[in-house]
Amino acid sequence: MNQKIIAIVVLAACFPLAVLAKNSGAATEAQGINRMAKDLGLSDEQKGRVETIINAEKQTVEAIFKDEGEKLKAAQQQTHDDLQQVLTPEQMAQLDKKVQQQSSRAKQKKR
Repeated sequence: MNQKIIAIVVLAACFPLAVLAKNSGAATEAQGINRMAKDLGLSDEQKGRVETIINAEKQTVEAIFKDEGEKLKAAQQQTHDDLQQVLTPEQMAQLDKKVQQQSSRAKQKKR
């Protein structure tokens, strides 16, 4: 049971990082638009309009992820606060240490 709690806390801690991680950059985005323009035979006007639409969608998605990330952080904090009501200070310190270790391992795997 304790391992499940730790796993949930760690996943919740890492989720916002994965979600908010940037795409591989503007170059990849531009390449995608250029490929779309070539594949679909878009005119310069169409390409410009498509780029505007895609940029607007990107901003919308980023706003959604930011909002969800904030909700997730609030849920994580509530879980932490609830656990503090049940665990002894020593147990809480152990849990925090394990969560930190697993979070560090998860970050290293992403590199």
